[in-house]
Amino acid sequence: MGIIKAAFTAAGSMMEDQWKEFFYCDALQNGQIMVRGIKRTNPSSANCGTPDNIITPGSRIVVNEGQAALVVDTGRVVACYQESGSYTFEPMGRKGLWQEFSERVAFGGDNVATQHRLYYINLHDSLNHPFVVYVPVSVRASGGSLTTTYRLEGRYCYHLGDPALFYWKVTGNADGGFAHGHLSGMVHSELEKALMEVAASLAQHGLSITALPAHTKQLCAAVREKMQGGWCGQNGIEISEITLSSVTGDPASVQQREDAAWIGSACSSTRTLAEPMRSAQKKTTADPEISEQIPKTISAAKIQWRCQCGTQNESRFCTECGSARPEVWTCRCGAQGIGKFCINCGSPRPNKEERSNV
Repeated sequence: MGIIKAAFTAAGSMMEDQWKEFFYCDALQNGQIMVRGIKRTNPSSANCGTPDNIITPGSRIVVNEGQAALVVDTGRVVACYQESGSYTFEPMGRKGLWQEFSERVAFGGDNVATQHRLYYINLHDSLNHPFVVYVPVSVRASGGSLTTTYRLEGRYCYHLGDPALFYWKVTGNADGGFAHGHLSGMVHSELEKALMEVAASLAQHGLSITALPAHTKQLCAAVREKMQGGWCGQNGIEISEITLSSVTGDPASVQQREDAAWIGSACSSTRTLAEPMRSAQKKTTADPEISEQIPKTISAAKIQWRCQCGTQNESRFCTECGSARPEVWTCRCGAQGIGKFCINCGSPRPNKEERSNV
């Protein structure tokens, strides 16, 4: 009796499955990437009893602009319609009548061994995703390198370039659909990384990073190429557009860069002014006869001396007892002193006649 009942059930299910279905997706909600296609019927139709897992050969599938339709037959994508229009579904490897009947009887009369699924995928751009990227750029300053951080702020758009690859590697069967919120975090992280690397590379090749807003097309193309080998490129996701609203330097790093440049300029000026003084000192020490022709450039701004009362002073008179400072004499090397020997070259203090000729 069980076989007979299964045979009658199989015959009835085969008759029901001969009705063709009509599939249509009105509109995808905001933020949706993929929804499951449901056949369009009405209560008075004779096709109300057809299971949802069966798409009858010859059924009509309508695809709107900005959509793609994927037909999955027993876990495998057998059709992908990416252009708008009306399509007639013809499954691959269609079974014969007797083979179909025997298989249904073996499974108790119902067609449970066949699983058809239809998914509509949104191909429109996902818009207005903000980003803020901090790009460190190395510059030359004071004979070394200094890193300046720039803040890039803007928005980007992305879309699905390969729906079949995206279904195969990301979503799979999803009765509840799939939304952009499941992707935004991954896409955002990968875009920030690619944007940072591209901006730093362009800066190293001579393009001022503050001029990037005028080269957004080149920037977008470079970022898209950079992301092809990453997660997005391997899963059929593409960046559509990148817009930069502002490029600003970090105030702390910019001030540090200006300070380093100022210090480097000051050090260069000091070296330039000190060089003649060193040359004059060397010439004077090497040839005493030239010392009379060269101005006394080496002199102590303040001469320290110890008074008889024991107080250490730098002024002309003792701050404790008011005694006058001993006579200051000038050596041939240009240094001034008050002791018996020069504190610069060690020469002895000349007598009064020699001091008057100096």
